[in-house]
Parts: sequence; structure tokens; C-alpha cells
Amino acid sequence: MLRGMHHRVAFEGRTLVVERPYSARPRLLADGAELPKDHVGRYLLPDQHGTPRTIEVGFDLKNLAPRLQIGAQRVLTAAPLPKAAWMLLAPAVVLGLLGGALGAILGITAAVLAAHHLRSRRWPDVARALGIELAAVLVYLGVATLVRML
Repeated sequence: MLRGMHHRVAFEGRTLVVERPYSARPRLLADGAELPKDHVGRYLLPDQHGTPRTIEVGFDLKNLAPRLQIGAQRVLTAAPLPKAAWMLLAPAVVLGLLGGALGAILGITAAVLAAHHLRSRRWPDVARALGIELAAVLVYLGVATLVRML
């Protein structure tokens, strides 16, 4: 679901496209071309005077979304999460914290996927987010039950 995703970010009058924002190495494009990189592999964005500024890609835990750090400014690549969304994400967070390795994998994945749907604030997407979390909890309980039976 998140594989072919890309986000558009407006920064100082330019539109940056972040391809594969949730991957370990997202691609940054401006005007349809990938931005140049420095010797370490960080993207460079020239300012209005032509001076290149380093762009670092990070992850914002508060909004469960990738962010760009351009100089001293941080820019989210997705809309901020509504504060009420964290109440709906609670089961995934609890599963991630208390469920061991399997719970962490399922909980983190479910939280990021559910947060993607909760940003729209539309009822069908909220229902999908709840379904994702319910599926993660059921898979965890099913696997835990099978492991105990062995």
C-alpha cells in the first residue's frame, strides 16, 4: 500500500516530490529530476542564490510521518495527525510496547498504516484504520496461541 506512494512538499516556492517516503532511502525530486547528492549521499537543494543546502530525511514520531530537515527548518511530508488519532492508535502502540518482537513488528506497521488513513479524517478511512489495528491484534493473538500450543 505505501510502496508506490509519494508526497509533495512545498518549500520556498518549490515543489519537492518525496518518492517512497517510508523506505530507508527515499528519493527527492524537484522539477521531475532527482536532486544532486553530496559526497556522503545526502540530498542538496540550492537556495535562491545557488548555495546548496543539505536535506536530511528523518521520521517524526509525533505525526508518524517522514520529515525533511532543510537547514534549521523541518518540513513534514504528510499532513499532521489529528490529536484524537492517538486514541485510535493506542492498541497498536500497546501491542508494539508489550508484545515482544512480533508485537513490535505488527504494532509499528499497524500504527504507520493506520496513521496514513487517519490523516484524511473521513469515516471510511477511520474504519480502515480500525480494521488495520484489529487485524494486527488478531494476528498477534493467533500466532501467540499457536506458539503456546507447540
